[in-house]
Amino acid sequence: MKIYDQYRERVNSCLDSYLSSIPSSPNSDIELRDIMKYSVLAGGKRFRPILTYTVASLFDSKIEKADSCACAIELIHIYSLIHDDLPAMDDDDIRHNQPTNHRVFGEAQAILAGDGLQALAFSIISSDPLVDADIKIKLINLLSISSYAMAEGQSIDLSVVSKKVDLNILKQMHQKKTGALLNCSIKFGAVLHNANENDVSILESFANHLGLAYQIQDDVLDVTTPDNLLGKRQNSDAVKNKPSYPSIIGLDDSIKTVRRISTELRPQVLDVMGFCEALQWQSEKFMENTDVNCELHIEPQGIRVEPELSTDLFRVFQETLTNISRHSQAKNVKVDFFERKSEYELRVLDDGIGIDLAQINHLNSLGLLGIRERVLAWQGKVEIKGVVGEGTLLKVEIPKVNNGK
Repeated sequence: MKIYDQYRERVNSCLDSYLSSIPSSPNSDIELRDIMKYSVLAGGKRFRPILTYTVASLFDSKIEKADSCACAIELIHIYSLIHDDLPAMDDDDIRHNQPTNHRVFGEAQAILAGDGLQALAFSIISSDPLVDADIKIKLINLLSISSYAMAEGQSIDLSVVSKKVDLNILKQMHQKKTGALLNCSIKFGAVLHNANENDVSILESFANHLGLAYQIQDDVLDVTTPDNLLGKRQNSDAVKNKPSYPSIIGLDDSIKTVRRISTELRPQVLDVMGFCEALQWQSEKFMENTDVNCELHIEPQGIRVEPELSTDLFRVFQETLTNISRHSQAKNVKVDFFERKSEYELRVLDDGIGIDLAQINHLNSLGLLGIRERVLAWQGKVEIKGVVGEGTLLKVEIPKVNNGK
């Protein structure tokens, strides 16, 4: 099971546990707790809790210490969806492939369910015995600020319906409506560890980029994805005459913008994780997604690669593993990363079918052209040795100093 699926299962279990622990209401035909459960346990990507768990893991925080924050951010998100679906706001009737809360229980109960989830989110953090009191104060302050920003973004969203707006207003709206809770999700993991200001600053920049990319992608999916996959009505923005990135800059340019932002995110992620830790993470992810064993050796430990160079070098590593999974039929891969006096050296050896030496120059057909271009851009060297039936060795050498890239 992939680590993100593990996080998703974990937060689902915790959410169910928290909601089930709410005492029953005597002499009541319908339980507010059950109305809340209807929306919370309906499914969803759990993207925000996954971000909290992921960032907490970067700082080696114990996963159970992040449970309350992961649940709290999701409860705030679900409360916002319940209210967002109300007739007074977006008037949606489908959410997560089931009727929206107010369609089942009525508007009044849906409003109360949202109110209850918001209160429960703060209660979960404040009563967590695993988190120190001073950290709780920081977490609750962060959550309250982010929740207000989300509501403010919703307000802007309602105010621009049927109006022509520019990208600056749309970006500001998205940064609040969507980005605020994503930013909070990411910062939660750092605050739990009491991370230093530099790491928090890097994570905040990462969160801002991620929030924008996420919302643009959501706008794109609203146009391109059918109801049953989207979990809600397709083209809902256009039907309600709400401004979106595709309606302002077009679908193609919206997709290009998401890709550009995603590319800009990579150096920030590597800066926080550390290059060697990123190699380890990628190796583990590679093994999770394939049947190939990957052995990683780094010498010396804790190598710090220049931020600009680390992005391209990491992409070389990713593309190499991708080629192995697609073409080599290997069962084992051995990766060595060395820091020399004046250069870095990456060696990747697999035990697959091997590359015919006569075809090595056909780099494009082998999927190796991108690797070569990245390495040569840094005045590095690429060497490939293949023996049919015995595997392939890729050796990359890149100078430490930027020689006029």
